[in-house]
Amino acid sequence: MKKQFLLIITVLFMTVSANALTASLSTQSVTPSNSFAGYDVQLLVASNGSSHFCYGTFTVSFERQQVYPTTGTWQACAFTPVTSTPTTNIQTLNKLYQIGQLNGTRFNYRVTVTFNPSAGGGTCASDPTVSQLSSPLLVDVSMTACFNLLNVISSQDVASYYGPQPVKTICAQTASINGSCSQNEQGYYISIFEFNLNTWTNVEQYYSGWVSATGEVPSLIDLNSLISQNNANTNYHPHSSFDLAHLDKVYSIGVAVGPIWNSAPQKFFKVLDCSPGKTGSVILEDPTVPITVGNESSTNQKESKFKIYPNPTDGIVTIEKKEKGVVLKTIKIFDANNSISMTKPLENVDSQKINLSSLHPGIYVVNIETNEGVFVDKLVKN
Repeated sequence: MKKQFLLIITVLFMTVSANALTASLSTQSVTPSNSFAGYDVQLLVASNGSSHFCYGTFTVSFERQQVYPTTGTWQACAFTPVTSTPTTNIQTLNKLYQIGQLNGTRFNYRVTVTFNPSAGGGTCASDPTVSQLSSPLLVDVSMTACFNLLNVISSQDVASYYGPQPVKTICAQTASINGSCSQNEQGYYISIFEFNLNTWTNVEQYYSGWVSATGEVPSLIDLNSLISQNNANTNYHPHSSFDLAHLDKVYSIGVAVGPIWNSAPQKFFKVLDCSPGKTGSVILEDPTVPITVGNESSTNQKESKFKIYPNPTDGIVTIEKKEKGVVLKTIKIFDANNSISMTKPLENVDSQKINLSSLHPGIYVVNIETNEGVFVDKLVKN
């Protein structure tokens, strides 16, 4: 995952003989531009000139080739010197050059350095002018916003003004997103609204603002923490939680990154009350499809044929079948980060106890594989 704009392009030349140079590229700095919607790319050109330690004149010429979003041909490009380092009557060259590159693009760069010896010991005055073309170096400034909903229980297509839209169902108490798939960002913005799919309009604002002006999008963002904040930069009232009295409400969430604005497609979700005494169960018709905390795939739901109690629990839970024909096979327990906290085989009995005392307090998703499918339940560990 590319995250930092500290790219230096260094052209290093080592002389094999008086008339043979080698060239390579490495990286130095790329920073947001103050003059256009892109970045200032600085390249450090370094050369040792001549193996005879001759004095002479260096000249450089640059080319670049666009490789994203379209592929182009190599073309000459103009770089501006950043430092006043001289290029004449010297033995070695270390000089910074700069060029602008638009956000959302990738370019290959290469440079040709020419050295014309003129003075020094040995045969310097008669040595020929030599040149060498470097290998290409890719510079990527394709800043991209990306995120995924975590703790997804199910997904279904819901009719909207623009046709069916996937709407996820998540636990309200652990509503969160993972934005670590974003690239090259320096700051991120999040918006959360109650949303009307039929009219494609925002109904009520829950959060809208820059969460960080300089940081990267983390792998875990607690949405409840965001909507409870009193952000002076936004025009909304903090909410203690999502609306648990109206679970049919649809919410939209969007993530954008900066400083050059790039936004990810918005996602839609509903919430389920996973507080103690409110948990329920769903079942996948296809038992080969694993349902985990982070799975965003669609599910077909049926009424559960077992129950887990007590819920919440201090450590020991009972799994009890509601129907004799259900054959229990395996239990898997996932935490909010989509990590498996426990896996063990189950006995095919009407009632059995499982010791969960090793789990940390929190809300978990329980997958129980049976002969009729994979049942999913929510469990609170005190």
